[in-house]
Amino acid sequence: MSTGSLALTIFALVLAQVVSLVLVGLYRRRPKYRHVGPRQEEPPTASRTPEGPPAAGHAGDGYKDFLVQRCVEEDDNRTVCSFYLVPADGSPLPPYPPGQYLTFRLQIADPLTGQPKTVVRCYSLSDRPRPDYYRVTIKRVPPPANAPNAPPGLASNYFIGQLPARPVGDGPVMRLRRLARQGEDLAPLFR
Repeated sequence: MSTGSLALTIFALVLAQVVSLVLVGLYRRRPKYRHVGPRQEEPPTASRTPEGPPAAGHAGDGYKDFLVQRCVEEDDNRTVCSFYLVPADGSPLPPYPPGQYLTFRLQIADPLTGQPKTVVRCYSLSDRPRPDYYRVTIKRVPPPANAPNAPPGLASNYFIGQLPARPVGDGPVMRLRRLARQGEDLAPLFR
């Protein structure tokens, strides 16, 4: 057997092994994709009119008042907390697909000037859809390591440092939005 024919034989065997591994992998995942059909279009979202409020749309449009029902500390240092938010009007929450987040609009005192300012932040939902509450998990953001005299994260420190001590009726205002069109395999993450 010459060197060329030996190399060709080895290449053919490696190629056959790779093809067989791919086929076995596809065969094992076949039941998972059996129910997948043609892609369906999402319903159109409400568009903003020049006058201001959104046109009629689904329940996730616009801002809505929520109350902080409870706060659960996720670590011993109290740097990560999960907040359970319920609608202030008691209405049921619409179901949502994975990959959603809430947009919070908060009035927070600026640490440098002391004047109140509007801060907008987005946090991913960290629980499966439930009809009675949303859960967001927030990590406290410290000052940057290279600038220890800089102020820490405004919104995260507001949530973790002030919200649990406030009356339940003073909850944040937030909005549900879609994070990504194909976010079904994305889990809400926090660092």
